[in-house]
Amino acid sequence: MKRPSFLSGSGGFWWLLAAVVCGLVSSAVAHPILQNPIWIELAPDRMKVKLYVSIRELNVVQGLPIAADGAVELGLAEECAPRHTPYVLDHLAFRADEVPLSGKVLKIDPPSQVGKGAEAPDRAHFVYYLEYPLTTPPARIAFSHTMVKEFPSAPGVPWDLSYAYRFGPVGATPTQFGAIPRDMEVFYDTGFAAAPGQPVVAPPPKPHQGFLIRLALLGAALGLGIGSAGLLRRVALAAVASGVAGWGIGALTGVAMPPFLAAALGGIGILLASVDNIHRAAHPPALRRWLLNTLFPLACGWAAWGLAKGSALAPAVLGGFSLLAFSGALVAGAALVSLFKKDDSLETRPARQPLLQLASLLVCVGGLIILFDGLGLRPWAYWLDRLKG
Repeated sequence: MKRPSFLSGSGGFWWLLAAVVCGLVSSAVAHPILQNPIWIELAPDRMKVKLYVSIRELNVVQGLPIAADGAVELGLAEECAPRHTPYVLDHLAFRADEVPLSGKVLKIDPPSQVGKGAEAPDRAHFVYYLEYPLTTPPARIAFSHTMVKEFPSAPGVPWDLSYAYRFGPVGATPTQFGAIPRDMEVFYDTGFAAAPGQPVVAPPPKPHQGFLIRLALLGAALGLGIGSAGLLRRVALAAVASGVAGWGIGALTGVAMPPFLAAALGGIGILLASVDNIHRAAHPPALRRWLLNTLFPLACGWAAWGLAKGSALAPAVLGGFSLLAFSGALVAGAALVSLFKKDDSLETRPARQPLLQLASLLVCVGGLIILFDGLGLRPWAYWLDRLKG
């Protein structure tokens, strides 16, 4: 008896996948997103901040008029920018060794020009130069923000403003990069020695739950493309060996993968493997598949080394949990495929198995969420907060 397909027609599932992706993209468009740069430089006696404030932000917070075609009168914007200073200082939060910092705006540089078009106010920025005095060299700086939290773009639809941040010493190459959404906090270890008699503040333990979830989803995505026990053994061996090699890269270089890059790579790997599963479940592995089976576990191993440096878990314990999360999901995905692989038909034609397609779709959506989160974009956060009350 022929099993019913998830959607009939040769392109049925791809239409469904396109609809889901378009729905996610349209949700992100309906949920207005802004991301501005911020550069943070540390010296023993001061912290310098270079903050980019878009014309759009001045429009939202200060009511700066923007024409229907996106045009803005630059002179009017230059008058508005200084009025935005108290708001900036109030909604940026810095702490040096848990002590809140107070700063001031030294100067504001206007954009050279403001173009026209719907996105022109988002691309034109005033540059605010801030300075925060430090009484003693801090061992650690904490940064968070609550920008445009009070201003919905439409009833029930908030603005989502995040920052692409760079930390580093004054006048030197930045050493830490990332993206930070609203109401989150990032930490930067300055490398300064604590002042005599001042206790050294240990950095907070880095969370590992999100990393383990990414590993499990990657394992499930790779497992859903495995059609035999022999292939499962080869994939598991290749993935584990790659993860160990990635850990070795971190240990040898002493360079930790930036958290946003680790999350983005995890999301991309899950997406690529899931789409491949939807189109060619349990096919004999080609070169592209072995690249997925090795490159992304390699990146996970490198990311795990950086996570282990600041985790509350011992490296061996974190490694054990990582192996359990990945291998358990890998075996579970392969076991699900084996339930439907009664013959070799799955290896000679695109899959028409509804449960396998649905499982791959769910894993694919998880990869999209992880990718957005790694880039500091969380259009779902507002609605989750509302559900919590």
